[in-house]
Amino acid sequence: MDSKKIKKLNKKKAKGTLVNTSIYVQGLPKDITFEEMKYFFGRGGIIKIDPTTLSPKIKLYNDELTKEFSGNALVVYKYEQSIELALKYLNETEIRPGFKVKIEKAIFNKSSKSNIAPLSETEINKKRKQLKAAEMEEERLLSWSNEQHSLNSNIASRIVVLRPMYSRKEAEMYPEGDDFYSELEIEVQEEVTKYCEVVSVTCIPRHPQGIVCVKLKSQHDAEIVIDIFNQRYFDGRQIEVHMYDGSTDFKASCI
Repeated sequence: MDSKKIKKLNKKKAKGTLVNTSIYVQGLPKDITFEEMKYFFGRGGIIKIDPTTLSPKIKLYNDELTKEFSGNALVVYKYEQSIELALKYLNETEIRPGFKVKIEKAIFNKSSKSNIAPLSETEINKKRKQLKAAEMEEERLLSWSNEQHSLNSNIASRIVVLRPMYSRKEAEMYPEGDDFYSELEIEVQEEVTKYCEVVSVTCIPRHPQGIVCVKLKSQHDAEIVIDIFNQRYFDGRQIEVHMYDGSTDFKASCI
């Protein structure tokens, strides 16, 4: 690679517009563990993978005077929507009994990024390999598909399953064809459409686990829905969202 191409890559890197997906956290216990951080903040969505360490991007800040952990940290999510979820569901909640965390969207000093050191060809290639490894790790974390259903993977990877969107009592109460199910489909579609394009919503009537399936335009959109809605609360119930496996017949389990 000649010097002109290297300069072009560095210039592109310096001028590229980056989306802020980071939150700043205060009030953490001084002995907080990395695993606790991953579990708690993972409830807001997929945490971005650090290309260098291949670990979730969580930075703990030390006090400038004591050099001990200050109780403050930076968490970098994969998607921007996760900031909204963290602020809504994790802010002012206890990560441990007696330790209520304060969360805000991270603000970076733009002036500190004005002079970016140019990279050599070797450094650029190294960065590319690190980024590729990080992308593969993120794909592994987001993958819900079963390899044995590879023939259906193209369609299945665009369908997400939400449960329980209604209770067993409601499943026993409302027969198939009742307006309850169509109204639930409309409600789910309106909510998911806020984040990505919905192809269709199918509520499985009288399923003991309250199953609703949402078909998206792309696998990327399906991953976003999982990231945003998994572990959120709906009508007082914490819902689980995952990719459809391509073979399960939900209707076979209906009451």
